[in-house]
Amino acid sequence: MKKKYINVIIYCRVSSDEQKNNTSLDFQEEQLREYCKRMGYTVIDVYREDYSAKDPDLKRPEMKAVYQYCKSHKGEVDKILFYRWDRYARNVEFALTYKRKFVDELGVEINAIESPIDFNGTEWATMLSIYCGVAHTEDLKISRRTKDGIRATLKAGRFPQKAPIGYLNHRISNTETHLIKDPEYAPIVEKVFRELAQGLDSVEAIRIKYAPLLLRRKGIHNDGRGIKKDTTNHPMSKGAFYRMVRNPIYYGGIVVPAYKDEPEEIIQGEHEPIIDKATFDEVQDVIDGRTRCKPKLRKTDKPDLFLRRYLVCPICGHGITGAYSTGNGGKYAYYNCCFCKQVKSRAEKANERFVEFIATFRPTPEAQEVFELIVKDLTEKGKEERKTECENIQTQISSIDGKIAAADDKMLDGVLDMEQYQRIVERLKSEKQKLTERFETLKRPRDTKLEPKLTYAYSLIDSMVHYIREAPVEVRCHLIGSIFPEKIEFDGTKYRTKKLNEVVALIFQNYKELQKEEQDVNCFTSRSVPRAGVEPARPSLGKRF
Repeated sequence: MKKKYINVIIYCRVSSDEQKNNTSLDFQEEQLREYCKRMGYTVIDVYREDYSAKDPDLKRPEMKAVYQYCKSHKGEVDKILFYRWDRYARNVEFALTYKRKFVDELGVEINAIESPIDFNGTEWATMLSIYCGVAHTEDLKISRRTKDGIRATLKAGRFPQKAPIGYLNHRISNTETHLIKDPEYAPIVEKVFRELAQGLDSVEAIRIKYAPLLLRRKGIHNDGRGIKKDTTNHPMSKGAFYRMVRNPIYYGGIVVPAYKDEPEEIIQGEHEPIIDKATFDEVQDVIDGRTRCKPKLRKTDKPDLFLRRYLVCPICGHGITGAYSTGNGGKYAYYNCCFCKQVKSRAEKANERFVEFIATFRPTPEAQEVFELIVKDLTEKGKEERKTECENIQTQISSIDGKIAAADDKMLDGVLDMEQYQRIVERLKSEKQKLTERFETLKRPRDTKLEPKLTYAYSLIDSMVHYIREAPVEVRCHLIGSIFPEKIEFDGTKYRTKKLNEVVALIFQNYKELQKEEQDVNCFTSRSVPRAGVEPARPSLGKRF
């Protein structure tokens, strides 16, 4: 028995905000309704899509909804109509896939009111491929032009994409935008970089501290049946935070991605930087582990319990803490292990024993003499290495100048066109600039006067007992953290450490031990030699004592 009515679903789609603002959806729906009225079709529903058809699997929720409706109401829908074939699909693979789903599996006809296709004939596959393939080709051309335009803008020092957090897009014309500092987020971003560069806290600790302040901008969310605003502020994710602190844009650099045979490069942008290049480089060193985190001087350190951050229980291996106890009419400080409870000692006695422990570290004159000879020898070797590297860099720069001159000749002879010539010369000049910067760094005069530094180091060591007893707690902690890279075992009476700072260990080493061919592996002394240029850090002693 023949059906009296033809049931139709209208499908409208726009693929850009520009079309959406020009009410293309309303125009399509109006034309489709008029067509159905002329043909006597019954419109049972209208689906409006505002996502691009270039990514069919993820961004065609309305088309999926149409398919699910037809599948759950099999036999009730006769046709799915759209205005043109490029409104249905701009991808041949997608077009053929959904033709099979609708026509072959469900028996629902799909068609455009402009240039309809007869699927009962033999040419439908060719026609469908032509209509959707032409649209696909047009998309590829637009994509190519867009990529070329974005790359040209980046190479000109402008950032055409959405501004990263800390910046805002400021429109200077209908087609151009400029990055300006965001007054709300730029100061926060600067604080993040400054704290990371100091290396006082781990990267993860700083991320947790600032992520709630770096709120992701409110976006637009599509629920499949219309547009609604997402009014929820989202803290910056872990991945977004690491991308931020790796982004050269914050010191003024713009990354131009690799393209065809052109390598990736970083050029100077026109926008105002939030931080300087030196701070950015220090942050990269911290993240990559090339810079050791400095000990954090905590305000909570108590003069009576200044050792509690450095002590460990030799029985259970847990850290020893400190606290005050009230009794006998007074308040007394104690060090104790809260885990095994086997170690407990009055802080006053423990601190004095630690001073006696420090007093055992006395460098001999022979060890001082050997250490000075080693440092001077390494300093001279460092000078020779820098001199050799400078000569190699000058050779490389001369080679690059020769290549640039050769490129000039080839361009004048017509072997290279202007585009090829500019690309080659830009790459060579970039390499030359990096080499020149390295050369200037190596040639920069350094403070090579070792005698004052060594004298200061020895005087500091000789007065170590005085500093540990009398200096402000911040200075004591600074010195202890510099001497002992690992925890110090304390059993309530004696102190023991397995490792000293390599430079300090070498100074403390006995002269006879330096001459031994074999040394006890349990000894905390070290055969290691400090790098050239190492000097003792001068603690900020604050007020005199």
